[in-house]
Amino acid sequence: MATSIRTTSAPRLGTSARATDAFVSTSLEPEDVARLGRSVIAATVGALTAGRLLFAARHRKQIGITGAAAALGLGGWAMLHGAGGVIRHYRRAMSESFRAECHAALGAALVRIHELNNAPFSDYGLHAFIVQRSLPRMRYLERVAAVKLGAHPSPTRIRWTRGKGIVGQCWAQQQVVIADTGSLYGQLDSIESSFWRTLPESVSMSLSHREAELLRKRYRGAAAVPIIDINGWVRGCVTLDTFAGANFEQIVNPISLSVVEDAVASIANSLAAVLPGVFDQGDPPAK
Repeated sequence: MATSIRTTSAPRLGTSARATDAFVSTSLEPEDVARLGRSVIAATVGALTAGRLLFAARHRKQIGITGAAAALGLGGWAMLHGAGGVIRHYRRAMSESFRAECHAALGAALVRIHELNNAPFSDYGLHAFIVQRSLPRMRYLERVAAVKLGAHPSPTRIRWTRGKGIVGQCWAQQQVVIADTGSLYGQLDSIESSFWRTLPESVSMSLSHREAELLRKRYRGAAAVPIIDINGWVRGCVTLDTFAGANFEQIVNPISLSVVEDAVASIANSLAAVLPGVFDQGDPPAK
């Protein structure tokens, strides 16, 4: 099985991605501000109610200890519920706004790649992934935007973790990763799954035999560029995917990679406006 994975240094986006007066801000819509306001009011009322009832209980005024404890619990619940609502509404609003900006950046790149390479729109697409956390020790790449013309191929539903697939290798290596998986996995049908598990990670990219076969049927290959914030931390990746039957070299070339890097810079700029807590902080620069 031939190896056809290439890596190059990632573009350092610290300067081009720095938030400036010209960047498109990730702002809240009026309805989101209204929801946040209602949640803040609920949290404030809950806190005041809890404090007042606690004061009354301590001085045994107009309310018994048991009743005060129950009311205090209710007030505390209102406070926590309101605070939780603030966090949920903030995360949802900021995430949706950021996703829209990612989609716009990828859409512009899709058109530009077509113009520069005369590549059929039906042969490629772009995806943006951001590092996210579901459990304290479980981190993965969440797809925040995707652009392509046509319904096929459909998403694979594979959860991309650090080191898994082209995009996971991009995250782990903090480099641009390019792989023509159509050539790399061309003989996959004749390989037993037991033998597949013995292959080096440079070939398997931590994919199972079934996952590699699924990718081979849907995609010709891809290039992944890391999203690096102003502090040098890797926050995610943008992929340029070529679909099965496409001309890989026509689409994945230095000209297209330059366009993808511009989209990555735009996304990193938008990400700088998203306050902590919406997405994972990513990985520090490799030593």
